[in-house]
Amino acid sequence: MSVSKVPELFEFNAFTNNLTNEQLDLVLRYFDFLRALIEDNQQKAALNMVSSLVYYLVECKATYPKKKHALTRAEQICGQFITLVELHCREQHRVEWYAGQMCLAPKYLSNVVKQTLDTSPNRCIDQALLRQAKSLLSSTSLSVQQISDQLGFLNQSHFGTFFRRQTNCSPKDFRLQLSGK
Repeated sequence: MSVSKVPELFEFNAFTNNLTNEQLDLVLRYFDFLRALIEDNQQKAALNMVSSLVYYLVECKATYPKKKHALTRAEQICGQFITLVELHCREQHRVEWYAGQMCLAPKYLSNVVKQTLDTSPNRCIDQALLRQAKSLLSSTSLSVQQISDQLGFLNQSHFGTFFRRQTNCSPKDFRLQLSGK
């Protein structure tokens, strides 16, 4: 995302009017969690949460038109997909599940997301999972195994491989970097 697009995102009143009830509810939950982190004096975790919130808002914004016009079917599908991913990525990691929830063929959903968002649905799911993982690693004292379980991985090894592939460091090393050790 280019820096020039960032101010557009924060036309908050106009933007939030375009959010679905599910998306707005998720944004409000982000703010509640952020408030709790700040009250607990967990600055690093709060910063990570702000990053996750901004990313989510950017993804929501990407599905809305720049000018006032009706959303295309592709934009509607992408908006619904991103919302479902943010709500269910801990339990569901497969594009087929999301396509089923939307009554779409997985290949059709993949094509629409790729053409509209210029990324694959699997990448969207991976990024949402990564944000959740980073948030849990930075804001809780849960073990890597417990985080792996919460995020729906088969075992800690699969979670570690996923995390390392996305960040080039292990979950344990990520947590150590946050603590400054």
